[in-house]
Formats: sequence, C-alpha cells, structure tokens
Amino acid sequence: MNLADDLISEIARLTNVHKNMLARCTQPNNHAYMSYGGRGIYVCDEWLSLPNFVRWGLANGSAVDLHLDRIDNDGPYSPDNCRFVSFKANMNNRRTSRYEEAFGERKTVAEWAQDPRCEVAYATLHQRLYQQGWDLEKSLKAVTHVTLTAWGETKTLKEWVADSRCTTPERTLRNRIKSGESPEIAMTRKRKGAL
Repeated sequence: MNLADDLISEIARLTNVHKNMLARCTQPNNHAYMSYGGRGIYVCDEWLSLPNFVRWGLANGSAVDLHLDRIDNDGPYSPDNCRFVSFKANMNNRRTSRYEEAFGERKTVAEWAQDPRCEVAYATLHQRLYQQGWDLEKSLKAVTHVTLTAWGETKTLKEWVADSRCTTPERTLRNRIKSGESPEIAMTRKRKGAL
C-alpha cells in the first residue's frame, strides 16, 4: 500500500469510530447506550461533524492498532478528553477496572499481572484476590509447595502421595497434617471403616 491508500484506510476507520461513538451516545436502542449516553456521556458539538473528528484524529495519532479513549470516563467525547491508546491501555481505563495497591503503587489487576514482581498468571491473581480474599502482595507471589519430612526424607505432598509408603490421598493427608498428626502416621493410618 502507498501513503494515499494508508490515508484512505485511516479515514475510513475514523469514520467507523465516529459512527460508533455517536451511536453509543445518542441511540437508546444501541447495546452500549446505557453505559454511555444513558449515563450522560455525550459527543461535543465540534465532533458532531465527521470532518472535524477525522481532522482531529489524523492530527492526534490515530492508527489502526490504537483505540479512542476518554481520559475521564465520566467526561464527554471531546478533543481535550480523548486520546488514542493501545487496546490494553483502553481496557485498563474502564469504569469497571478494579484497582489494587501494593508497594505504594496503585494499578489495575491486569497491570499487576504484567508487573515483573507478579509470579502468577492473571487468572490465578484474580482468583486469589476476589475469590480467596488474599491481599495483593501475597497474591503476586508463587506459592511454594508444602514439604513434609518423614522417615528422614523431605518431599512435597505430591511426592509423598506418589511414594509407596503413603496410603493416604493428598487431600486427606493435607487435612491430617493441618490437624497436627505426625507425617508418618498421617500417611499410613487407615481411615475408620477401611479394611
């Protein structure tokens, strides 16, 4: 493609962005209206004109891999409240984004999952925070496997369950150890009623 084709393509893309922006803010039958026009988000008078919006977009970094983003989520679509950002930055600037604080920094969970101090996947981080109620700093760390020392050897629970001397399932073994049983007894004691 040449420069003219690129420009035509970008103008077509901005035309589509403009159409969708107006629909979200002005058409009550649009699927996104309640999150935009329905809560008072509007398009400024200047941008009701497609040529004005396209000129602004071309002058302010519009590109095929960038998204129109409102800096203030409660503010209008206007030149002083909009910018072009990556998809990830756009997703982190949503009303529904959850922010968490650790190490004196406030970020979304998605941003924390990308932080070099995070040792777990996004899904694990999210589950620990919102289903298990862990604090953020603990949630960011990889959990080390519980080890047991029995018969003079130290192994993880999984390794002990695979050992022929252990006759107890992992969950039962974990519960027995938590209740204070010695590892050797916890691994070999038969359940009540077992032959």
